[in-house]
Amino acid sequence: MEATLLNLEAVGEAVVVAQTEKGGAVGDLQLVAYLTPVNPQNKLTAQELKAALLAQLPSYMVPACFIWLESLPLTATGKIDRLALPKSESILSSSELELNVIAPHTNIEEILVKIWSEVLKIEPIGIENNFFELGGHSLHASQVLARIAEKLGIEMPLKQIFEAPTISLLSNYLESVNTSTSEYPLAPTPTERGADIPLSLTQQGLWFLAQLEENRAAYNLVRAFVITGPLERTSLEKAVCAIAQIRALPGSPLS
Repeated sequence: MEATLLNLEAVGEAVVVAQTEKGGAVGDLQLVAYLTPVNPQNKLTAQELKAALLAQLPSYMVPACFIWLESLPLTATGKIDRLALPKSESILSSSELELNVIAPHTNIEEILVKIWSEVLKIEPIGIENNFFELGGHSLHASQVLARIAEKLGIEMPLKQIFEAPTISLLSNYLESVNTSTSEYPLAPTPTERGADIPLSLTQQGLWFLAQLEENRAAYNLVRAFVITGPLERTSLEKAVCAIAQIRALPGSPLS
């Protein structure tokens, strides 16, 4: 991505990082490109940069945000100081992205528009807008699949988002797997745990993403609690140890 950006005549320096957007949740990453111009009076717009990259790269490798800087911050040794790069703001609105917004025509398209808007934090979104051109990536795609399963009771593989990156195409796919009934199928019902239960498609996708970067805390849920009143330390210690023991058991829902 950086090499492709550096091939553009208007770009002097370029660095691309995966960054949590300002005010975003932990693990909600987006690709951000930081650029310096060859001529400060001749900066390319975000749409021009996206178009240039899309001509050479797949859509999921195109940054969601482009930030022009006078110069890139450097460390004492002269290397790019990635920690000193300014945090990007939230993803651009549809008007800033100059989207051609085509309204949904069906109930399922309306549901998908709402899901995409919630995950990508962009509205309004049209049924022909590309998921990855809007700043979506594989983690966003996993969130979309989870919400589709929750709201429509339909599970599908992660690759389907890549094969059907617009709401129109994705809607056609969902309609094709749901032609047997007029209503959307109910979500899976609980069953007896007679043996190890295989991972769902969404869980498989999350497991795969977790293997790409080991020892990452993106999926850890951190919470802080304020306890008032007298604290029975022994009881608290026993409760925490009991949870840890349950988590260690094979097939535990906490493992």
